[in-house]
Amino acid sequence: DDVWVYINDKLALDLGGVHKVAEGSITLNQRTATNLGLEPNGIYKFDMYHAERHFSESNFRITTTLAAACNVERSGSTKFDLNGAGVSVANLLLSPVSAFANGGIQLISPGSVGPASAFAWLREGINVGTGFQADFTFVLEEGENHEGFAVVLQNRPDRLENLPISFGSNLGFRFITHSIAIVVDTCADRDTGSCSEQTIRIHHPDNLGDENSARDATRRRFSSIHRSLKLRNEPHTLRIEYIYIDNPFKTYLEVYLDNSLFLRMDDFNIEDVLGARSAFFGFTSSVGDATGAITISDLLIRDVTVSSRNTEALSLDGPVSVPADGESKAEFKVRTRDRCNNVIQFGGVNQMKAIFIEELPPLGAGRLLKQDQRTYANNSLVPAQIVAPIIDNEDGSYSAILQTETVAGFSLYICFGEGCDIIVTLNDAGVGAAGLQAADVTFNDAALNQFSQKIENAAQATFVSVRPTASPTTFTPTEPED
Repeated sequence: DDVWVYINDKLALDLGGVHKVAEGSITLNQRTATNLGLEPNGIYKFDMYHAERHFSESNFRITTTLAAACNVERSGSTKFDLNGAGVSVANLLLSPVSAFANGGIQLISPGSVGPASAFAWLREGINVGTGFQADFTFVLEEGENHEGFAVVLQNRPDRLENLPISFGSNLGFRFITHSIAIVVDTCADRDTGSCSEQTIRIHHPDNLGDENSARDATRRRFSSIHRSLKLRNEPHTLRIEYIYIDNPFKTYLEVYLDNSLFLRMDDFNIEDVLGARSAFFGFTSSVGDATGAITISDLLIRDVTVSSRNTEALSLDGPVSVPADGESKAEFKVRTRDRCNNVIQFGGVNQMKAIFIEELPPLGAGRLLKQDQRTYANNSLVPAQIVAPIIDNEDGSYSAILQTETVAGFSLYICFGEGCDIIVTLNDAGVGAAGLQAADVTFNDAALNQFSQKIENAAQATFVSVRPTASPTTFTPTEPED
């Protein structure tokens, strides 16, 4: 066999040529790192090539001490699961020749009549700009009646309204602005009429806002798919993975067909094409006069996991004073980092929860000097519970906001992590007025690696004095009346 290993685009190991059993190794010491141009904590490409030279006794073995990259979590937060509970056709925008049946998307449903542009879009946008992984299975009906499909990420100003229509080599994605298309083309030689060549391509406009196109847009391609994707209705898997590293900046967009890497683009920033981090995820194709069904199933989209173990408090100290006018805001902020301790900017607002719980006024306050008949504000026997809105500051930090008209002190309970939750139960306070309840607050133990914290006396909502209305001012004209 022939084996070559490149690190940082430099040949690090060469076992090529005709030879008997041979071994080689790479030790990433200081000398090797210097030769390969490597710096500590840098992110570099690792490429290995293997060629089968002989039909028998052709094998090789690899052992390594390389660890998984700490900034890439393949078991990230799920953004969309086609097999998830409650997913239905209501989650999708389908073209007339598409359908949702048997838990799968029929991009071109059996018996469809062309010509037509086919599409299936997720109705909710997904944060893709800071890393995602999309996996699905597709089946192309046996025969030569269809030409492939495209996976499209787009952030058009019209979103899912007034979608453009295109046919032929554009496979339904032409004219879509702010978009990138990953194309599985099973009729790359359509101009000759044979429809036998297959390619995987990536298309995107060169300038933000330009239209995408199979012919005019920038593209990368892989043309050596020898086994027909339309053979005996075989299922095939496709994975699209976008890895984003902020500091130092590095990106990879990779396409895997049947678990083999077929295409990769380096240093490609999706946000430069989309104009934003979020996008609508969809499938497009086109239908001629004779059609063949295309079925998409097991679609699962995940993002890069935030390690909530590295979540840190930025401004959780109290007390913070806020007027109890229902409009003024008290802000409490945390920041999230990944396992490499890099700040994550990915839109994890749904993983953070916060609740403000009213505190019982201290004994001896005001009229309660002689006996313990305490109540909460407005003589309530139960504490106010205010679920805090969460704001994504888009810099890796998230803020919990308190707005209230209740004059009282508040404790803050806050957690961050997938599945984190705050559970509040009320029990007899054992002090104060008869029937007075106290809040018992716990955090959901099922959430893995979650960040959670209680901040007593976090905020004090203060009384807003009412100012008297000013007397009308006498107007004295400066010029005589006309």
